[in-house]
Amino acid sequence: MGDPLAKATFLGPLVDKVQTERVRAFSEQGREDGVKFITGGEINDNFVEPTIKKSPPLEYAVWKGEIFSPALGTKSFRSEGEAIRLANNTNYGLSACVYTNDIARALRVSERLESGALAINYSYFPAITVSKKREWRS
Repeated sequence: MGDPLAKATFLGPLVDKVQTERVRAFSEQGREDGVKFITGGEINDNFVEPTIKKSPPLEYAVWKGEIFSPALGTKSFRSEGEAIRLANNTNYGLSACVYTNDIARALRVSERLESGALAINYSYFPAITVSKKREWRS
């Protein structure tokens, strides 16, 4: 984390104090609710450590909104259908990533994901778009 104008910087600060306080509130809510932080969660000035939360409730902003922070949630699932329902249960869908060793599964799942861009086993966009029907949410 560092100066966003420096070439060596991988992750810069959040845009302003208002956004930082918004993200801080999300983190504090998670801690109060007993959500496990797999990594990260520390905030210093406008710098937010990359954060992974284990199974936060599905109504949390990490699932339902754009938090504009280096944070994500993980969620286990029992079936391919459940994974697709979880992924599509949002008003957002600019991009999605499918990670699997099974290319047939990757193609099958990609057809059912409601996202604009889609990558398989890769998360840096631009990515390979598998489906021609890629007009979804914001």
